[in-house]
Amino acid sequence: MAAYKQDTIGYSYALYRAKATMLFICFLINASYAQKIWSLEDCLERAIQENIGIQQAAIETDIATLNVQQQRNSIYPTIESFSNLGMQFGRTIDPTTNAFANQEIAFQSIGINLAWQLPLGGKYRHQLAEANHLLNANEAKRETAIYDLKIQMVQTYLSVLLAEEKQAQAQLNLEQQEQHLQELKKLVEFGTKAEADLLEVQYQLAQRVQVLVEANAALATSVHRLQTILNLPNESTIVLKRPRQDLLIRNEHQLNEAEMAETTHPQLKMATAKWKAAEASLSATDADKLPS
Repeated sequence: MAAYKQDTIGYSYALYRAKATMLFICFLINASYAQKIWSLEDCLERAIQENIGIQQAAIETDIATLNVQQQRNSIYPTIESFSNLGMQFGRTIDPTTNAFANQEIAFQSIGINLAWQLPLGGKYRHQLAEANHLLNANEAKRETAIYDLKIQMVQTYLSVLLAEEKQAQAQLNLEQQEQHLQELKKLVEFGTKAEADLLEVQYQLAQRVQVLVEANAALATSVHRLQTILNLPNESTIVLKRPRQDLLIRNEHQLNEAEMAETTHPQLKMATAKWKAAEASLSATDADKLPS
């Protein structure tokens, strides 16, 4: 009986240590998020790493790369070799003696097939061009996802900073209104101010409280949106670093707006690549009508 109690106590102590260890690990994880000061560059880097759409676009780009390699290899001839080995056995009738005789026959065949299609009309060349354009389109699709995510990240980042400013200003206004209320109460006690003025200040104080509540709600919403983009737990505390001014200023470009948009905007690059891929596909279809 004593040994059973001792085993039970030892098991309970081990279970307690395991639970305490897990709680300590969770505390360290939350503390690491809470102690980290997130800059705009950190948020952009983590958002790109955690975004599923960007990861999917990267996989599609890898598949398009394999398709290009497959189209290149299809130009070369194909060689096939085969070998068959077998044996036939059975009973036959000897025509001389009219008696049954056992017979076994072994056979083997070996061969090589060589096939090489001559692409008249440049069929393979157009198919390879189509695969290359589709690869460029997938790369531009990934750039588009990163481009859109960066815009969303910057907007959310700045919205959190703006919400913090509004919350701090609302808190300051409330404290000033409370201080003004205390001073007005003393003046009312001395008889230098009417009680109607006190009611007016109390009404303004209630409005300041409402503004503070709305500011807190807006800040919580912005922080939750940022946590979702960064794929952080809802319990984590995010401390943001003020971005540098040069990151918020658009660099000037020597090209005109239309040329700059055509060469740099990923959505236009993706549309252009898909259009060229469609043209190459039509050319390959026309070439396929010719004999090969």
